Amino acid sequence: ISPVLTDIFMMAAKNKCNFDVTKCCPSVKKDKVPKMRRNLIAKNYPEALKILDKAYKGKGAFKDNSVVAASALMHIIKEMSHDKTISELAVSLRKIEENARNIAAHEIASITEEWIQGRTNYTSEQILQKIKDLFQRSVSKNSSIKKEYWNSYDLMNQTIIEALQEKK
Repeated sequence: ISPVLTDIFMMAAKNKCNFDVTKCCPSVKKDKVPKMRRNLIAKNYPEALKILDKAYKGKGAFKDNSVVAASALMHIIKEMSHDKTISELAVSLRKIEENARNIAAHEIASITEEWIQGRTNYTSEQILQKIKDLFQRSVSKNSSIKKEYWNSYDLMNQTIIEALQEKK
């Protein structure tokens, strides 16, 4: 969930908060993870640096060279977006990530529907709907995703199943 959240949060920050993460990172080589630099944030988005420093006050301040992550971007979206729904979705999805990700990513665990709901209070379908909602609200005004596109894998799988059944 972390990579997709980070990507969608970057899109939301850019399109809804006028915060372009790429202006806060030095040029990134293909195999390297982008990292935000305090001096670039201060130069391009001084208000965002204040927000990040406040959010990370318990750790001293927002650390220089921090990996671009949903955890930091959530604070920017929460404070800088004028769209309350986008802010609420970002906060909710970040909490879901925080409650489920570490165990799922760092332990050998069976991830079931019950496991997800027990840790997040949401079903996997509800979480996916939140991701879709945030994505749809975060794309530029000229873009939109048709509902049937979200089901493209299901449609493709059904087509494959039907084709295999015809061969029998």
